[in-house]
Amino acid sequence: MFKYKVALITLATSLFCVILSGGIMAVSVASFFLELLREDIVYQTSKIASTLNETGIPEGAAADEFLKKTPVFINASAGIYGSDFNLISDPALTPDAKYMPRLSEQDKKSLMEGKTVTGIFQGKTPADRRFYCSAPVFAGGVFKGGVISFVNFHTSEQRRKKLQKKIFVSLVIALFVSAFIGLFLAKWLLKPLGQIYRAAASYSAGDFSPRIGIQSSDDIGRVAATLNEMAGKIEGLLKSQRDFLADASHEFKTPLTSIRGASEAIADGVVKGEEEIKHYAARIGEETNYLSELVSDILELSKLESGAAVIEAYPVDISAVFYKTFARYEEQIKKKNIKIETNFGAADRIEVMVEDKRISKVVKNLFENALFHSPDNAVITVKAAAQTFEAPASPAVKKTSGKEFYGFEICNMGEGIPEDEREKVFLRFYRMDRHRSRAAGGSGLGLAICRQTVRAFGGMIEFRDPSPGFGACVYFTLIKSESQQL
Repeated sequence: MFKYKVALITLATSLFCVILSGGIMAVSVASFFLELLREDIVYQTSKIASTLNETGIPEGAAADEFLKKTPVFINASAGIYGSDFNLISDPALTPDAKYMPRLSEQDKKSLMEGKTVTGIFQGKTPADRRFYCSAPVFAGGVFKGGVISFVNFHTSEQRRKKLQKKIFVSLVIALFVSAFIGLFLAKWLLKPLGQIYRAAASYSAGDFSPRIGIQSSDDIGRVAATLNEMAGKIEGLLKSQRDFLADASHEFKTPLTSIRGASEAIADGVVKGEEEIKHYAARIGEETNYLSELVSDILELSKLESGAAVIEAYPVDISAVFYKTFARYEEQIKKKNIKIETNFGAADRIEVMVEDKRISKVVKNLFENALFHSPDNAVITVKAAAQTFEAPASPAVKKTSGKEFYGFEICNMGEGIPEDEREKVFLRFYRMDRHRSRAAGGSGLGLAICRQTVRAFGGMIEFRDPSPGFGACVYFTLIKSESQQL
């Protein structure tokens, strides 16, 4: 329906433009002919009069001979009159002379003053309308008579009508051509809209796979590019949602199965001894704690990804956060004989704009991963450095423009992360194959929460190529507090 509306509007516009231009042209042609007629007769009459000013007004046959030799414009007649305003030339020379108008007293006065006069007079029939012009002739400054020329409008109007008819035919042809071009343009313009409509219909039906193949840089091209981008994002979100449900179901299934098996064993009396009952009860507690932590992590990640999390950024001394984390894992560090090397001390104040609780969880998770994957008698390095350039923050975080950053690097000597998996480890529930068990790799949400948290504070996080001797190196940035901005 829209296609036909556009075609009808295009056709109506073309018709209006053609009719309007035709009307303007017809009026312009009529005015042009009248103006041309007037200019021509005035010019010719004045030219004849100027010749007689030099030679004088001839008499009788000489006047007739003069008019024979004098070119007069098409369809015009001319005559010579004396000082008494009576014709001198033979009326038979110009058959229309018998229709020559009587000059008014005002015209005669103007002529005797040396002025050229013009006017229109009516002949014997309504169609016999004539335009006349009279120019005076002087000799020695004395009025001797003049020349009068006149032309019938009817003949000129016939010529004008013929031209207007040709113009009208041309306009009709132009109308059909413009209508054809308008329909073609309407079809051409509506073709990309058809593509957009079909794609939008697919999107509304739940299929976000079609893409609009419009590459132009105009408004329609930008709309198509926006819809393609929207479809890609929605498709990605739906896939992420499906993957999340599948992964979450898998993560919940194992502890729930364990809880059900232990509880059924106790309820059925399979487990009878006090110590054995305590063991099964402890296992139920561990799995329940795991599920509780898993639910909390899922909720936290969901809030961070959707932007619903309430983020309060204020100056926090992150050096103190690191050293509190070291103290928390002191027993594990001693057990594995791990050496911690830092380039800052507990007393050094490194203030960043974050939230204490959330950044503590990020530092805990990253250091815990480094500690878990480090072999015995290894070294873990933790370095901090002020950034003199703008860190490559998330594209979604525009508010960091012009800010100064601190960069932090945590490296361990465990097995490295292959380059093609460095981005994947930040996905929800992702574990590398060699660490698929929950006991070895956790729930798979830790690094995803770390990335979303750091991005929420305007920073970025990634795995980088480690220095020789080290296996994995994670790097993240945070905005400096205003007191430590350069």
